[in-house]
Amino acid sequence: MVKLTDDYRRDARLFKDAGITVPQYDQAAMKAATDAHPVWVHFGGGNLFRCFHAKVAQDLLDSGDLQSGIIVATTHSATIPKTIYAPYENRMLQVIVAPDGSMEKNLIASVAHALYYNRADPFGWFVLRAIFEQPSL
Repeated sequence: MVKLTDDYRRDARLFKDAGITVPQYDQAAMKAATDAHPVWVHFGGGNLFRCFHAKVAQDLLDSGDLQSGIIVATTHSATIPKTIYAPYENRMLQVIVAPDGSMEKNLIASVAHALYYNRADPFGWFVLRAIFEQPSL
């Protein structure tokens, strides 16, 4: 059984056998590019973001039109980055069910970082402020 945290580059066959399309880029390299030159911060990392915006970024990363991933920032709950993103290395599985019952499955790895911020959380606030001070954003 394949897991979201399995190495999709090294173990591509496991994902293919499970019918899951994988990213065409190296997630670690994307994270490094994001750290060096962030270009996209998304406020709110809920279901709509994970199934739509993250896939748009994935397609841009796959085509080479984007090198930097998404930084997800949330004020809603401190547990979202800790329970939804971190345990799965910021990856998610997008499943599209067609009217005939067939499924398209995509491993999404376009999120470089997920963080919680508000004025009561000095660390998250400090990190987000530093990101917004970057000229690339």
